[in-house]
Amino acid sequence: MVPGMKVLPYKERLRQLSLWTLEERRNRADLIDMFKMLRGKSSPNFDSLFKRRTCLQEDSVKLMKHHCTTDLRKYFFSERVIDRQNMLTEDCFFMYNQ
Repeated sequence: MVPGMKVLPYKERLRQLSLWTLEERRNRADLIDMFKMLRGKSSPNFDSLFKRRTCLQEDSVKLMKHHCTTDLRKYFFSERVIDRQNMLTEDCFFMYNQ
């Protein structure tokens, strides 16, 4: 621990140390894992976890969510990352296909 930081609240420590929140770090890690799966550099296989949505643009990677009847599934990696993946700009999609 950095001296003098123990007494400060969490948000103040993050601000002074220029760090991301835990939620931001988790979101970033999820998108990095998604990128690795799309590129075939990680296991499990991308197509075993996600269903691609048919789009007018062939280069884009839009995903469909599975139908969930309980809250349990919506916290799985394969569900929580879909909204963030679908919000990425078209510039990010071209990076996947290179």
